Amino acid sequence: MKMLRGWIVLTLATAIVVSASGRPCAAQSSDSAKELLKQIPAEAWGFVLIPSLEGMNSSINLYQQKIMGMPMMDLLQMLTLQLGIDAGLDTKGGAAVMALDMKKYGGQDAFAIVLTATDAKELLANFSPGEEADGLIPCEVQGETLYARTAGKFITIAKNKDVAKAIVASKESIESAVQGARLKMFQERTLSVAVALSKVVKGYREEIGGFTSMLAAMGGGAPSGEEEMKELVGQLEQYDWVDLSLGLDKTGVAISLLTHPRSGTDMDKAAREMKGIATTLTGLPGGPFVLAMGMELSQGPESRKQIEKQINSQFNRLLETPEMKENEKLREKTKDIKNGVGELTKLVERIAFSVSPLSDGPDGLLAANIVIGTSDAEKLMKVVGGLIATGKAMMAENEDAKKVMGAIEHKAGVETIESVKVDQLVIDPTKSEELDMDDEDMESARKIIGKDGFSLRFGAVGTKSVVFTIGGGKSHFADVAKSAKSGESGLTRNEGITKIGAGLPKSKYIEMYLSVEEGAKMFKRIARALGEDDPIPSVPTIAEPVALMGTVEGAVTRVDFVIPMDVIQGVRNMVTGAMAAQRYDDRGAKKDDGDEDEDEDEEDE
Repeated sequence: MKMLRGWIVLTLATAIVVSASGRPCAAQSSDSAKELLKQIPAEAWGFVLIPSLEGMNSSINLYQQKIMGMPMMDLLQMLTLQLGIDAGLDTKGGAAVMALDMKKYGGQDAFAIVLTATDAKELLANFSPGEEADGLIPCEVQGETLYARTAGKFITIAKNKDVAKAIVASKESIESAVQGARLKMFQERTLSVAVALSKVVKGYREEIGGFTSMLAAMGGGAPSGEEEMKELVGQLEQYDWVDLSLGLDKTGVAISLLTHPRSGTDMDKAAREMKGIATTLTGLPGGPFVLAMGMELSQGPESRKQIEKQINSQFNRLLETPEMKENEKLREKTKDIKNGVGELTKLVERIAFSVSPLSDGPDGLLAANIVIGTSDAEKLMKVVGGLIATGKAMMAENEDAKKVMGAIEHKAGVETIESVKVDQLVIDPTKSEELDMDDEDMESARKIIGKDGFSLRFGAVGTKSVVFTIGGGKSHFADVAKSAKSGESGLTRNEGITKIGAGLPKSKYIEMYLSVEEGAKMFKRIARALGEDDPIPSVPTIAEPVALMGTVEGAVTRVDFVIPMDVIQGVRNMVTGAMAAQRYDDRGAKKDDGDEDEDEDEEDE
């Protein structure tokens, strides 16, 4: 049975390490996936589904070739060798690993494997089969007795006889719970993992309870850790299934995560209130970007209730700490912060964030931008100003925090840019020994974020937007303010975002894009500005960004994480180029051993 456990672990490890495409991949056998699901009992706690062994093997070999330059491991060959299979396995067909009640049957004993056969008798013959009794056939693999059952072209093998009996006795398969878009995804992907989360959490409730009690004991009897764990467990119990679906093809790799809340639960109601929109990047400036992301936060009654519950829970625990109980003034200020945060969450409808590379000049090499969509921009500005003032008042009640207060200054309405009254929140680390930053360090920081240093500009743009920027100076704030006024985002016309978005859902509640090319260029520019060695000798053209996107359909939320092939090959080329550069000097001559040892020491450091 060691080989069975090993294969299960290998399958799960592949799911984690290889993690695959959110875009539609080369279609696997749709019939294979559906027929495999019919072999899994409805009461299963989870399963791993591979629609095509040959398809997965080819995909893994492709990526080993792309990344390592040669195939390092043939997964299909390893599987057949470990299982001792000489004939009868349908490699074009699929396989599955299922887990029944792990609490009842005992961890690894709850697992069973399903294989597709070209000929069931021929495949079973590889395992020294005995006489069939009660629908079970005893067989032997690597000296261990297992129990098999045949169903058409499928063979299911389990170590635990009771598990095998339960599979035979089951009246309903998991197939009825896998329909529509969920089934389509399982059919198209290289590998899928599904966990019946509520069953697992309920099954191990006692163990989780013991763990939370241990947390409380470790915290000196403080209830916060235990209460947080109980809340988390309560939320997890509301999910019937969580799916991690993987696909590999020549276009790229990614992960898709689906959550299925149980009908009528708080999580179900909150998910149904979530809104998908065409873009969450509204207001962000166009042009090159290192990172861009946005999130739709418009809330219905249930979502708001959940947010308020979380805020109250966190702050109430904080208010019960000994420090708060001993300092009434600090306690009151904390309540003010709690109220301010609650008010802020009601006002924020959408938030977009980006990091923009800038042209060389006194305003720095990069700027960070935040554009908040709100129902009332002026009111949001007042709430933010109040939170800053209350935060500083709280710092005055703490001896350590008091030492850095002199380095922080809020200047309200200090500038007017593009007809926008602009506040500044300035942090000058050189004014506090606690922040451990001298003039030389500050000069280095100014080379990156500009002559204004750590100065956050923010202001209400119109009645529905508030803009925050750091880096880039006044001119960059003006550019972002213009973009926010337009109600659009130049990033929606970005070639890379448009290209990768073509294969992803059009309506989303969250999206994120990372330009590896611009990020690498930024590292090179920062290294040069600080007088450091160039960490990346050359940056290849990488047309598409890495992407993350969240969508919702009914109550089912789905998050896709996509890494295009351009990125994989580009990163590989940068890594190999950097490794080669370590071995040769600027003239192209190979470094002597002493130089290489010195480089290795620097790397270690």
